[in-house]
Amino acid sequence: MEKRVKVLGNEKVPFHNAVDFCVGTGRMGLALQKEYYDQLKMVQEEIGFQHIRGHGLFCDDMAIYQEYEVNGKTKVEYNFTYLDRVMDSYLELGIRPFIELGFMPSKLASGTQTIFYWKGNTTPPKSYEMWQELVKATLRHLMERYGNEEVVTWPVEVWNEPNLRGFWYMADMQEYFRLFKATFTAVKEVDERFKVGGPAVCGGSDKPWIKGFMEFCHQEKIPVDFVTRHHYTTELPKPDGHYGYAEITPAEHGFENLHSTREIIDSFEEYKGLPIHITEFNTSYIPNCPLHDTNQNAAYLARQLSRLGEDNESYSYWTFGDVFEEQGVPFTPFHGGFGLVANGCIPKPTLWTFSFFKKLKEKAGKCVYRDDETVVMKLEDGGYRIVAWNESVQRCGKQLKLHYELQTEVELECASGAGGDKKVDEHVQNKQDVEYCIIKKLVDEETCNPLKVWHDLGEPANPSKEQLALIKDGAKPFVETKRVKGEKGVFCLDVDLKEHGVVYFDIIPSKVKSDRGYSYERVMQRFCKNPIVTDIYTADPAPMVHGDRLYLYVTHDEDELINDFYTMLDWRCYSTKDMVNWTDHGVIFSLDDIPWADDRAWAPQAIQRNGKFYLYCPVHKKDGGMAIAVGVSDSPTGPFKDLGYPLVDEGDWNDIDPTVFIDDDGQAYLYFGNPNLRYVLLNEDMISYNQEVGIVNVPMTEESFAKGSHMTGTSYGEGPWFYKRKDIYYMVYAAFGVDQKNEHLAYSTSTSPTGPWVYGGVIMGESGVFTIHPGVVDFKGHSYLFYHTGDLPGGSLFHRSVCVAEFTYNEDGSIGTIEKSDGVYRIEE
Repeated sequence: MEKRVKVLGNEKVPFHNAVDFCVGTGRMGLALQKEYYDQLKMVQEEIGFQHIRGHGLFCDDMAIYQEYEVNGKTKVEYNFTYLDRVMDSYLELGIRPFIELGFMPSKLASGTQTIFYWKGNTTPPKSYEMWQELVKATLRHLMERYGNEEVVTWPVEVWNEPNLRGFWYMADMQEYFRLFKATFTAVKEVDERFKVGGPAVCGGSDKPWIKGFMEFCHQEKIPVDFVTRHHYTTELPKPDGHYGYAEITPAEHGFENLHSTREIIDSFEEYKGLPIHITEFNTSYIPNCPLHDTNQNAAYLARQLSRLGEDNESYSYWTFGDVFEEQGVPFTPFHGGFGLVANGCIPKPTLWTFSFFKKLKEKAGKCVYRDDETVVMKLEDGGYRIVAWNESVQRCGKQLKLHYELQTEVELECASGAGGDKKVDEHVQNKQDVEYCIIKKLVDEETCNPLKVWHDLGEPANPSKEQLALIKDGAKPFVETKRVKGEKGVFCLDVDLKEHGVVYFDIIPSKVKSDRGYSYERVMQRFCKNPIVTDIYTADPAPMVHGDRLYLYVTHDEDELINDFYTMLDWRCYSTKDMVNWTDHGVIFSLDDIPWADDRAWAPQAIQRNGKFYLYCPVHKKDGGMAIAVGVSDSPTGPFKDLGYPLVDEGDWNDIDPTVFIDDDGQAYLYFGNPNLRYVLLNEDMISYNQEVGIVNVPMTEESFAKGSHMTGTSYGEGPWFYKRKDIYYMVYAAFGVDQKNEHLAYSTSTSPTGPWVYGGVIMGESGVFTIHPGVVDFKGHSYLFYHTGDLPGGSLFHRSVCVAEFTYNEDGSIGTIEKSDGVYRIEE
């Protein structure tokens, strides 16, 4: 599956991201354990939830409610020792309770029904008055210890899942409503500012319960502050041993069910828009479902996090950690627990989903794109943060390819002022080629899968210290950084996401500010410093792309001169995949391979056709004059074999510097010439040309090549390089400007391969060694200009060195001035 995401940056897409508002926990008494504290500390450091909600505030293991007898009379007292320890630890970790009032202390209970391994009593109180006093005493103690202004910000929920018989005796709706009213009244008596809600129901019978609850509040004129419910998304589990295997239901089913709660509430005029808090959600509702430990869980819940804020004020993941004992103490670290963290403080893949969504809201910004696979945030600092996921209900091998096009508008300061003073007097919006640092964090079944590591180790029930360390190493996201540059106000980003994968991108505007003399690219050998070849003198570069490599054909200036002139006897080839690491293929063709030539192995160009490679080379004939030879090979690196005769032979100086191009219609052209520009129409065999058309002289006009000081009166000199890009034909060449001593590079364009040509301008300034020779190529999304200078030690008119500069075309296809370069950066695959 492929998807293109185009963002202008000014979109406003609704996205209520409450990922960090609340998280669930097992019964509160577990907070006294060190492992519990360590897991919560890890979660808080990575995500930082605001609230925590759990069962068992009033269960016997918290020891709050106490009874004793004096003279045969039962007295009540409260013990807040454990409550203080739990609350102190929460606040120490920067998290505050979302108070769930329940379950019933056994001494206050009206019955003996309990739930779970730890026997939480789920019956109504034997005395609602005593229950109210318990609630009020607890809240007042908390306010005395932590301050009124603090504690009144802690939401209060009445009970848990009363629509299930196990959680509320007989699932008696009317009895629960009685409990709610009594509790609501007690809380508000302590302080009206407390926010109180219910009924905390789970799916199945949620609609009649929500409707009944709202009708009860309406009839009793209860100004309820919020409504709570739960949200789980799997079918009935199938038990097997210690485990229950559950299949995920389509996400839309759950979203539709959640929306029904919004509709019911909004049907009551006085409660319309009342906040809904999902105080529990996960995939499966059992604490021994292996699904919870998987990457599938992480990807599925990413979509949930992108949508749950549509109707709900908050949504609390059940739970933060696997210190959880509803069905007893688990046997292994990976037992399908609810938690974001497995026992042993092993982060599960789902932890990172929550972490990624938290990062979406850490900086000021707005949502500019959201769908079922991705959320894009545009930040006020000009950057972006993105989360994408590839979720599936059933494994199907789905691959997701996302292509993002992101606008990169930045605010620039316009400076003005007289003298040496600069005064900022206005701001403008302008599209600039901004540099970015991209931080990528990837979680999928290959890069971050602690469950697999544990399985590969033999599924140890009690991992050793070494095994635990290894599992944790396999539980970290794959992190990758790179630097990129936007082009013409647009930044592109591509991602291939495997099934059940989740990825996060932080795209940060970032300009490198290096210390004097420091070059990271040089240190990392990721920068090709000019000249490209440093062990010999090279000139006349001719690049050719074939497959995933760029081949560079060059001439060779010999160290020793003959007759104080260019001494050039062979042609050489170098190749690269990344523009930094070059392979030297040595001599691929020489004058010794051309029996009819004796001198001047000058500027070549190569091309591939019909499974063969053709190298066009100007040489001096033994019987006088310049001519164009052709070498043919089965490989781009030779050896090349001469035809035995020249392809073009006019017997004069003009037959030099061939440039070859095959157009879209299959017609091949060979341009060449000094001082005139000429061409022939090559036949399909590439070693002969159309004799009827013959050699065509291009009109040498100022309109085509500008006024210059060469023999034709134009700037055109030699070294033509002919190519097509999009619908424009380009002729780049060595040129002579008026009153210039050395060649510079210029170009002309045409809408036809045979002209007429229109002068485009100068693209590189004068050479310091009289000649300069262009070679232009697009390679792996980059455009390069090759040229030669005299920059190597000993460099001179007759000892040149090949260099390269990266450049970009203007929107209309024109080419601006290209500065001589120190080198080019490595192309990252």
